[in-house]
Amino acid sequence: MSEKETTKWIWVFSGSPRLTTSGVFSTRAKAEYWIKKHRLTGVLTPLPLDRGNYDYAVAYGYFSPSKPHHYEPQHIATFSNATNEHYHFEDGECQNANEVPLKPVEGSEQ
Repeated sequence: MSEKETTKWIWVFSGSPRLTTSGVFSTRAKAEYWIKKHRLTGVLTPLPLDRGNYDYAVAYGYFSPSKPHHYEPQHIATFSNATNEHYHFEDGECQNANEVPLKPVEGSEQ
């Protein structure tokens, strides 16, 4: 089994309007329960455990650095992989639950 297939994922909720991380969960179901309980607004995204999102995206071809600033700390620190599934919530309700993710993340199921 490849490293990509065995990657573990966590679910990170970033609350609006500042998109500050306010919760980290082992499953999507646990994250959604908490979000609904508190009627939160923000974005829920899976991220690879023990690996930076930028490094994962580069390693598996989801992102190819092509400009000098792509290697700079500020870019890497704020990198968001647009191919990761992500869910937008308003007042605890998922706004895009019926959409199919662009590229489902292996191991990110509930």
